[in-house]
Amino acid sequence: MKKILLFLMVLGLLLPILLFAQITQESQGNTSPSEELNAPPTPTQGSPTSLQRLRFNDLLNQFRDIKKQLQDTQGKLKSASKEKRAQIQQTIIEKRKEHLLKAIEVLIAHSENLKERVSKNKTIYSDLEQSIISEIDNDITKLNELKNQVNNAKTAEELSQIAQQIKTHRKDIYNLKIRKLLLIANIVHFEKAIVNNAENRAKRISEKIATLKNSGKDVTSLENLLNQAQEKIQQAKNALNELRNEVNSEEITDIKTEEIRKKLNDVKEIIKAVYDLFRQIATSGNTL
Repeated sequence: MKKILLFLMVLGLLLPILLFAQITQESQGNTSPSEELNAPPTPTQGSPTSLQRLRFNDLLNQFRDIKKQLQDTQGKLKSASKEKRAQIQQTIIEKRKEHLLKAIEVLIAHSENLKERVSKNKTIYSDLEQSIISEIDNDITKLNELKNQVNNAKTAEELSQIAQQIKTHRKDIYNLKIRKLLLIANIVHFEKAIVNNAENRAKRISEKIATLKNSGKDVTSLENLLNQAQEKIQQAKNALNELRNEVNSEEITDIKTEEIRKKLNDVKEIIKAVYDLFRQIATSGNTL
């Protein structure tokens, strides 16, 4: 699980999960001055370029400045006279619009950074990479549509509704990405740590069988067992390829996630059978 969390941190997915909830809460005027936005992730392999990082940090600082201005203006309303309340309320609406717009800009910048991280991450296959990037592009389009809604909003109620849309949108889109990337991480783990190890083990066994054969031993039974093991390894590889296609092409719902986990367990059982065959080879080989 720690490896999977690290995988997500490298891709920068943990920041927006914390970010969008706070953005929405702040935009509705429910934060205290002590609340602060989480710091962006430390640059890692596959992180955005320095220029992108500087731009992102600059947007975060602007976001914090506008947040402080909004809080200061909200504080003035409490002690304002009746004559000034209408003017201050209008100022609050303008500051909330600025705050929401800057929040959306931060999220768009983060999505752009995420695109680069995905494209540079070697554990993501090209077809999955294109699928995720396509989702991010759709996400950016929707965020720009929300910016237009903010610009056209006239009342506090409209801004509250847009803030809720941002919250819902970010929750939905990032839950989808996290589910997809968690499944990718699991598939990669199976391929790298389990299936590939079995494949390498089969190659070493094949070399030992060849040595026995060259020394005049009858290795027909060993070759048959190895062939069975190699067929099962190929079966596991085919199953993982099918799972990658499912993750790439289908919506990752709770039901689909559970289906894929069960199929991964099936792959695990196949590999267990492979190692049973390896043990049979070792036992039989010792008797030659």
